[in-house]
Amino acid sequence: MMDTVIPFALLCFTSLFTITSPLSTMPVFLTMTQSLDEKERRAVAIRATLVACCALLLFVLAGQFLFKFFGISTNGFRIVGGIIIFRIGFDMLQAKYTPMNLRKEEIKEYANDVSVAPLGIPLLCGPGPYAPLWWLVVHCCCLYWQVSSYSSFLVFPPTVSALWVELLFFVSVSTCCKPSTLR
Repeated sequence: MMDTVIPFALLCFTSLFTITSPLSTMPVFLTMTQSLDEKERRAVAIRATLVACCALLLFVLAGQFLFKFFGISTNGFRIVGGIIIFRIGFDMLQAKYTPMNLRKEEIKEYANDVSVAPLGIPLLCGPGPYAPLWWLVVHCCCLYWQVSSYSSFLVFPPTVSALWVELLFFVSVSTCCKPSTLR
Protein backbone atom coordinates (compact mmCIF):
# COMPACT_ATOMS: atom_id res chain seq x y z
CA MET A 1 0.00 0.00 0.00
CA MET A 2 2.93 2.40 0.67
CA ASP A 3 4.17 1.97 -2.88
CA THR A 4 0.94 3.57 -4.16
CA VAL A 5 0.54 6.26 -1.49
CA ILE A 6 3.84 8.09 -2.04
CA PRO A 7 3.57 8.42 -5.85
CA PHE A 8 -0.06 9.46 -5.55
CA ALA A 9 0.77 12.02 -2.83
CA LEU A 10 3.54 13.40 -5.05
CA LEU A 11 1.07 13.63 -7.94
CA CYS A 12 -1.40 15.48 -5.70
CA PHE A 13 1.26 17.91 -4.43
CA THR A 14 2.67 18.75 -7.84
CA SER A 15 -0.80 19.14 -9.34
CA LEU A 16 -2.05 21.44 -6.60
CA PHE A 17 1.12 23.49 -6.31
CA THR A 18 1.39 23.99 -10.05
CA ILE A 19 -2.24 24.96 -10.49
CA THR A 20 -2.39 27.31 -7.50
CA SER A 21 0.58 29.05 -9.17
CA PRO A 22 1.93 31.29 -6.43
CA LEU A 23 4.41 32.91 -8.85
CA SER A 24 1.56 34.40 -10.85
CA THR A 25 0.13 35.80 -7.62
CA MET A 26 3.31 37.76 -6.85
CA PRO A 27 2.58 40.92 -8.90
CA VAL A 28 -0.99 41.11 -7.61
CA PHE A 29 0.11 40.51 -4.02
CA LEU A 30 2.85 43.14 -4.16
CA THR A 31 0.64 45.70 -5.89
CA MET A 32 -2.29 45.30 -3.53
CA THR A 33 -0.14 45.44 -0.42
CA GLN A 34 2.35 48.11 -1.52
CA SER A 35 1.14 50.63 1.06
CA LEU A 36 1.53 48.15 3.94
CA ASP A 37 4.61 47.57 6.04
CA GLU A 38 6.37 44.19 6.24
CA LYS A 39 4.46 42.98 9.31
CA GLU A 40 1.08 43.75 7.74
CA ARG A 41 2.12 42.08 4.48
CA ARG A 42 3.09 38.94 6.40
CA ALA A 43 -0.32 38.93 8.07
CA VAL A 44 -2.05 39.28 4.69
CA ALA A 45 0.06 36.38 3.32
CA ILE A 46 -0.87 34.16 6.27
CA ARG A 47 -4.59 34.96 5.97
CA ALA A 48 -4.57 34.42 2.20
CA THR A 49 -2.97 30.97 2.50
CA LEU A 50 -5.33 29.98 5.31
CA VAL A 51 -8.35 31.07 3.26
CA ALA A 52 -7.07 29.10 0.25
CA CYS A 53 -6.46 26.03 2.43
CA CYS A 54 -9.92 26.22 4.00
CA ALA A 55 -11.59 26.60 0.59
CA LEU A 56 -9.71 23.61 -0.82
CA LEU A 57 -10.47 21.47 2.23
CA LEU A 58 -14.13 22.44 2.09
CA PHE A 59 -14.26 21.40 -1.55
CA VAL A 60 -12.54 18.09 -0.80
CA LEU A 61 -14.88 17.31 2.09
CA ALA A 62 -18.17 18.57 0.66
CA GLY A 63 -17.59 18.83 -3.09
CA GLN A 64 -18.79 15.37 -4.06
CA PHE A 65 -21.88 15.70 -1.86
CA LEU A 66 -22.74 19.13 -3.29
CA PHE A 67 -22.24 18.01 -6.87
CA LYS A 68 -24.48 14.98 -6.36
CA PHE A 69 -27.06 17.04 -4.44
CA PHE A 70 -27.35 19.61 -7.25
CA GLY A 71 -26.95 17.01 -10.02
CA ILE A 72 -23.79 18.56 -11.47
CA SER A 73 -21.64 16.30 -13.61
CA THR A 74 -17.90 16.65 -14.17
CA ASN A 75 -18.44 17.76 -17.77
CA GLY A 76 -21.08 20.28 -16.71
CA PHE A 77 -18.65 21.66 -14.14
CA ARG A 78 -15.98 22.01 -16.83
CA ILE A 79 -18.32 23.77 -19.25
CA VAL A 80 -19.65 26.25 -16.72
CA GLY A 81 -16.13 26.87 -15.39
CA GLY A 82 -14.93 27.61 -18.92
CA ILE A 83 -17.79 30.02 -19.50
CA ILE A 84 -17.05 31.83 -16.23
CA ILE A 85 -13.35 32.12 -17.00
CA PHE A 86 -14.15 33.35 -20.52
CA ARG A 87 -16.48 35.97 -19.06
CA ILE A 88 -13.85 37.15 -16.57
CA GLY A 89 -11.22 37.34 -19.32
CA PHE A 90 -13.58 39.24 -21.63
CA ASP A 91 -14.40 41.72 -18.86
CA MET A 92 -10.68 42.20 -18.20
CA LEU A 93 -10.12 43.06 -21.87
CA GLN A 94 -12.65 45.87 -21.60
CA ALA A 95 -11.39 47.24 -18.29
CA LYS A 96 -11.86 50.92 -17.62
CA TYR A 97 -9.61 52.83 -15.29
CA THR A 98 -11.41 54.56 -12.44
CA PRO A 99 -9.15 56.46 -10.04
CA MET A 100 -9.98 56.12 -6.37
CA ASN A 101 -9.03 58.44 -3.56
CA LEU A 102 -8.83 56.51 -0.30
CA ARG A 103 -7.81 57.60 3.17
CA LYS A 104 -5.11 55.65 5.02
CA GLU A 105 -7.73 53.97 7.24
CA GLU A 106 -9.67 52.83 4.18
CA ILE A 107 -6.48 51.45 2.62
CA LYS A 108 -5.74 49.39 5.75
CA GLU A 109 -9.33 48.09 5.81
CA TYR A 110 -9.14 47.25 2.10
CA ALA A 111 -5.86 45.39 2.64
CA ASN A 112 -7.49 43.21 5.30
CA ASP A 113 -10.12 42.24 2.75
CA VAL A 114 -7.46 41.60 0.09
CA SER A 115 -6.27 38.52 1.96
CA VAL A 116 -9.65 36.85 1.48
CA ALA A 117 -10.63 38.17 -1.93
CA PRO A 118 -8.89 38.41 -4.41
CA LEU A 119 -5.72 36.79 -3.01
CA GLY A 120 -7.12 33.83 -1.09
CA ILE A 121 -10.09 32.68 -3.11
CA PRO A 122 -9.79 33.56 -6.79
CA LEU A 123 -5.99 33.76 -7.13
CA LEU A 124 -4.49 31.08 -4.89
CA CYS A 125 -7.59 28.91 -4.84
CA GLY A 126 -9.68 29.79 -7.86
CA PRO A 127 -11.41 27.50 -10.31
CA GLY A 128 -8.12 25.89 -11.34
CA PRO A 129 -7.47 23.62 -8.34
CA TYR A 130 -11.02 22.32 -8.11
CA ALA A 131 -10.90 20.22 -11.27
CA PRO A 132 -7.75 18.30 -10.25
CA LEU A 133 -9.11 17.92 -6.73
CA TRP A 134 -12.29 16.51 -8.20
CA TRP A 135 -10.26 14.01 -10.18
CA LEU A 136 -7.77 13.22 -7.42
CA VAL A 137 -10.34 12.61 -4.70
CA VAL A 138 -13.39 11.30 -6.55
CA HIS A 139 -12.26 9.66 -9.78
CA CYS A 140 -9.26 7.60 -8.71
CA CYS A 141 -10.70 4.23 -9.57
CA CYS A 142 -7.30 2.59 -9.91
CA LEU A 143 -6.48 3.04 -6.22
CA TYR A 144 -8.31 2.16 -3.07
CA TRP A 145 -10.56 4.96 -1.83
CA GLN A 146 -8.65 5.20 1.45
CA VAL A 147 -5.31 5.60 -0.33
CA SER A 148 -6.53 8.39 -2.59
CA SER A 149 -8.40 10.13 0.20
CA TYR A 150 -5.57 9.98 2.73
CA SER A 151 -2.86 11.04 0.33
CA SER A 152 -5.02 13.95 -0.87
CA PHE A 153 -5.26 15.12 2.73
CA LEU A 154 -1.56 14.49 3.36
CA VAL A 155 -0.51 16.92 0.64
CA PHE A 156 -2.48 19.85 1.99
CA PRO A 157 0.04 20.85 4.69
CA PRO A 158 3.06 20.81 2.33
CA THR A 159 1.14 22.61 -0.42
CA VAL A 160 -0.17 25.32 1.88
CA SER A 161 3.24 25.63 3.56
CA ALA A 162 4.88 26.08 0.17
CA LEU A 163 2.35 28.75 -0.78
CA TRP A 164 2.88 30.53 2.52
CA VAL A 165 6.70 30.41 2.24
CA GLU A 166 6.52 31.75 -1.29
CA LEU A 167 4.27 34.66 -0.27
CA LEU A 168 6.62 35.45 2.62
CA PHE A 169 9.50 35.36 0.14
CA PHE A 170 7.64 37.96 -1.92
CA VAL A 171 7.38 40.14 1.20
CA SER A 172 11.13 39.97 1.83
CA VAL A 173 11.91 40.59 -1.85
CA SER A 174 9.64 43.62 -1.88
CA THR A 175 11.48 45.20 1.06
CA CYS A 176 14.84 44.80 -0.71
CA CYS A 177 13.78 46.16 -4.12
CA LYS A 178 12.83 49.61 -5.30
CA PRO A 179 9.14 50.11 -6.07
CA SER A 180 9.92 50.71 -9.75
CA THR A 181 11.65 47.30 -9.94
CA LEU A 182 8.55 45.49 -8.70
CA ARG A 183 6.35 47.08 -11.35
